[in-house]
Amino acid sequence: MDIQFAQLLDLVPLKEVLPFQGEVPALDIRGTDFSKVVTVYLNGIPSPDIVPVTQTRLIVQIPDSLVGISINTIEVFSSGLILTERTKVVFTLEKNLKVGGFMRLIQYFVKMLLQGPNTDTFDSAGGGMLKMVGSVFTDRQESMEARVRSAVDNTARVVSTRQQRDPRIPLDERLLSADVVGVKAVPKTGQVNARIALRNQTGQVGMAAVAAEAG
Repeated sequence: MDIQFAQLLDLVPLKEVLPFQGEVPALDIRGTDFSKVVTVYLNGIPSPDIVPVTQTRLIVQIPDSLVGISINTIEVFSSGLILTERTKVVFTLEKNLKVGGFMRLIQYFVKMLLQGPNTDTFDSAGGGMLKMVGSVFTDRQESMEARVRSAVDNTARVVSTRQQRDPRIPLDERLLSADVVGVKAVPKTGQVNARIALRNQTGQVGMAAVAAEAG
């Protein structure tokens, strides 16, 4: 778990969104600080091309699947390590960086939350959140929320139990609590979104969004 495979992206506030006049369907987006933007999602779909014009202006290409369709949500994410309710956890192996402390705890917890039976050949324990994706179309929101809360509680128990067996783990990497702040199921995209607040044993608290969706 020393290698960084999770990246935290912070949602950037937007000021104005205009149609871009050009050959390729795109949006002209104005904001406060786009200096560290790494990805833009339109209706939950990543843009295929992002062109920074200035520090406060972006030209964002509209995905082919959204051309001619109303765009209801625009999410501009920048890289960072500030954990807030706007923070999103994504997975990447682009940078071979080592991590420790709270970030290492977050990576371990998210890995355990997503995995479960038949998702890891060497370790079948976990919350099994990925298995919920296929059932979004039939489960009610109340039922899905209960299942996500159960998965988070199970994951917290597994993580705490395993960490108790290793006295070498520092306090900032040890889980104290994990609480579900909000859950949303999106039937049209087959997506399950959960906001989870994690607290380590030094008192640090972070809130991040974890999303599992059909491929």
